[in-house]
Amino acid sequence: MKVREIWFPSLVALMLLLGGCGEDDPFGPGDWHSAQSSGIALEWKVDGDDLAVRLTAPSTGWIAVGFDPESGMRNANIIIGYVDDDGHHLRDDFGTSQSSHMSDLSLGGFDDVTHEDGYEEGDETQIEFVIPLDSEDIYDKPLSEGLTYTVLLAYGEDGADDFESQHELCTSMEIEI
Repeated sequence: MKVREIWFPSLVALMLLLGGCGEDDPFGPGDWHSAQSSGIALEWKVDGDDLAVRLTAPSTGWIAVGFDPESGMRNANIIIGYVDDDGHHLRDDFGTSQSSHMSDLSLGGFDDVTHEDGYEEGDETQIEFVIPLDSEDIYDKPLSEGLTYTVLLAYGEDGADDFESQHELCTSMEIEI
């Protein structure tokens, strides 16, 4: 009887810590979609009112994805991130012109990125994050499941661990959310 009294509460606590009895993992199994362009891999899935995204690129610098630009980067919802010795760093940006972007926070908006993570292994960087399909932030365009959007994919030079340096590669493609 004593073993069960000690063991059972410990098992319950371990399950809670590992997520066995709590919030669903947005990066777990589900209806994932994927696309690749110029060595950059984009994976995404709709998770309720959110969009879970995983981006992998052949760089040890920053990597970024921009949703629904109008011309160049203009009016795109851009998520940019990098990994350094201090961990992962992600930022919610807005395309302020064809060739520049600024953080939503600096423009008076909100940083709507949640469940963020990042990894660097070998010569690749991967970031994961969740954004609302409709954040109601004026610096984020609403996205709708089932619609097709232009997506920008880019990365900086190896070691460019910042949010400002020029891209080494930038490409675009169409995806259905």
